[in-house]
Amino acid sequence: MSFAYTQASATFLPVFYAQDAGLFKKSGLDMDLQLTQSAAGMAALLSGQIDMSAIGGTELLNAASQGSDVVALANIVPIWSYQMEVQPEIKTPADLKGKKVGITSFGSSIDIATRVALRTMGLADSDVNILPLTSASARAEAMINHAIDAGLTAPPDTLTLEAHGTHVLLDMASSGVPASNILVVSKRSWIAAHHDQAQDAIDALVGSIAGMKKDKAQAIAVLSKYTKYTDPKGLDVTYDYYVNHVFPAKPLVAADQFKDVVEYSNEPKVKAFDVTSAFDNSLVQSAIQRGVGNS
Repeated sequence: MSFAYTQASATFLPVFYAQDAGLFKKSGLDMDLQLTQSAAGMAALLSGQIDMSAIGGTELLNAASQGSDVVALANIVPIWSYQMEVQPEIKTPADLKGKKVGITSFGSSIDIATRVALRTMGLADSDVNILPLTSASARAEAMINHAIDAGLTAPPDTLTLEAHGTHVLLDMASSGVPASNILVVSKRSWIAAHHDQAQDAIDALVGSIAGMKKDKAQAIAVLSKYTKYTDPKGLDVTYDYYVNHVFPAKPLVAADQFKDVVEYSNEPKVKAFDVTSAFDNSLVQSAIQRGVGNS
């Protein structure tokens, strides 16, 4: 079975841990993990090159609203898991007015999350200058060089920025705003033909989230392996942030998790789309009912 993910970051740790802790194998799966870009990952899923993908709500709704045979089976990051890092002179949300806020690209998950963060702080999009940059690393470099005044990031990158004087103005995870940040997605036709495999994969991911809470040492080792990050303090902070505050014990999908994707979309079909038709919680519910992750 093949499974795609879009970044070697902590947000995909349940997938990495399920692989390296042998949970996929225990479920009877020989899992091939593949790193792809979001758009390429969805295209590979639709063409049958991969069987399952961990991807954002924007990509799912863009495809589903166009009639594609895709469905979300789980949501392993059901909140916006970012922190708004700002330059030292910015003390309050009001200080952001007129300042430069970096994103990756317009319409991306970071773009939507940035607008949600501004809204959470009582600011409008028009209060700041939103600047698209090429990547998360480019955004971090711009922060370090004072080319921008603020930008969303997450541990361990927050520690790198804070070593250069930035600080957190808003922790979106603490605000708990629902989000379709990292969905586990597949095609309905593939699930119908491979139901047991799909269930086994979801069982492994539910077990992974539970397992990481019980085995911090292995979870940190897996995190370091996939992210190539080795600082012990940073790994500890990152583990705590994601495992104890972001990943849900029950990774169920809900309609309100797509609210911001729909609100900030420029696609008429997305705005008119019934999001409840884009997810199926039956596999996660089965895992929960059978006590997966409790032992």
